[in-house]
Amino acid sequence: MLSLITGQRLDQVNKQLNIDTLLHPGIKSVLVKGLPGTGKTSLVLELLKVAGGGMYVSTRSSKSKMSEQFPYLKNLFEEGSILEYQADVPKLGFEDLRLGTATDLIGRVLDAAHKSMMPLIVLDSWDALAKRLDETERLRAEQSLVAMVEATDSKLIFVGEYPELTTTDYLVDAVITLRDDEYNGRRLRIAEWNKVRAVEIPRKRQLFTLSGGRFRIFEDLVSTPPAASRHKKFKPTLHNPNYYSTGSEDLDILMGKGVSPGSSVLIELGKTVNRGWFLPFASSIRCNFLVQGSYSVDMPIGTNPDEVKRAISKYVGKTIAESRMRICHFENLPEDPSFVRLDGSSIKKVYEGFSAEVQKFKTAEERPCFMFVSIDFLYYAYGKDDVLWFVLESIRRVRQQKDAIVFRIRAGNEITQQLSDLCDIHLAIDGVEDTPILYSVKPSSQLMHLCIDHFKGYPMIRLTPIV
Repeated sequence: MLSLITGQRLDQVNKQLNIDTLLHPGIKSVLVKGLPGTGKTSLVLELLKVAGGGMYVSTRSSKSKMSEQFPYLKNLFEEGSILEYQADVPKLGFEDLRLGTATDLIGRVLDAAHKSMMPLIVLDSWDALAKRLDETERLRAEQSLVAMVEATDSKLIFVGEYPELTTTDYLVDAVITLRDDEYNGRRLRIAEWNKVRAVEIPRKRQLFTLSGGRFRIFEDLVSTPPAASRHKKFKPTLHNPNYYSTGSEDLDILMGKGVSPGSSVLIELGKTVNRGWFLPFASSIRCNFLVQGSYSVDMPIGTNPDEVKRAISKYVGKTIAESRMRICHFENLPEDPSFVRLDGSSIKKVYEGFSAEVQKFKTAEERPCFMFVSIDFLYYAYGKDDVLWFVLESIRRVRQQKDAIVFRIRAGNEITQQLSDLCDIHLAIDGVEDTPILYSVKPSSQLMHLCIDHFKGYPMIRLTPIV
């Protein structure tokens, strides 16, 4: 039986799709459009999946082929939520009208809608049928279909294959266009809200993916952090003799199983990436080292040391933060076991002070040390040549002692390519349509959506391929 798309079902759409706007009670007719291969069918089938069934009218694919291409629909077909249409049975089914006519379609849709209660009806592809009609006939057919759903509890979804305006655009309540785009030579998928009646859309364009054969629109970078009373101790992803883990299985895989001892990583931040995006990302990696008994020595110039310490302490505890973490700075700050003020009179003094803090830890106990250095301040304070010297010396020391170091730099800096050549791994984080993405420049990778998940009570880096 068809599950109604109200109440609890709408809540499920909120959680699973983030496209519940298309199923809003005030929207009766929707046009999903885009060129072939942009994900239109995946979107409407995902809606059917969440709804628990509906009427799917296909002009190009049979039920068996759809079951093969989208295995997650197989159970719906088998349990009867999506069936072959039977004119004498008041059920919604899979309509195979590849050989039918527009007149057949309208008649059968009207009949099914009359016999069914609040059906979700998908016409895929409407353009394939409508092209058999002249302009007047097409307009009349569309008006009949839209009027039909307005007078009932039905909801109608047209699937169109032409990006240009058609008569359908003007008649329906909502129009969403799917685009297959590029970013630095990598695939980027964009959903554009062209028209929505009576519903506010905070962002006109959003990124989405078809990863795993499922349609998903991406939301914000950071899930809601837990209240202070719900903070939990960070549970590490353990290092092994060959690789240090970042604490994120997704990021480890992207970097080739993790960070090899003695490695250097460059992270290039786009101009739209702010502290609120990057701080929890870096904190998650720091936590994974600290809770395993390793050390962290950072020079996060441009970020308040107190803010960095708070972002760590609440997930590893004050004792670990103060005994195993050092935050180097050049400011007049109150005494704190975690803070170390460096002599900034020259780049060599900075290097000596920074290295001395690492060596104190290494002398006390031979464990891996994770280092994080913000390059931009050093570049503006000391110049290109001095910064390159600092980086070279740091990399040499890290390789000797089998530690790991991350250099952070803003996109557009003249020394970015030189640093990329020096480092073992080059990652980039940027914002596209207010959505965070991450990818590997060296070695090259596809685009990933970046999310910091607090579901377990502490920050976890999650990456989803944009495919």
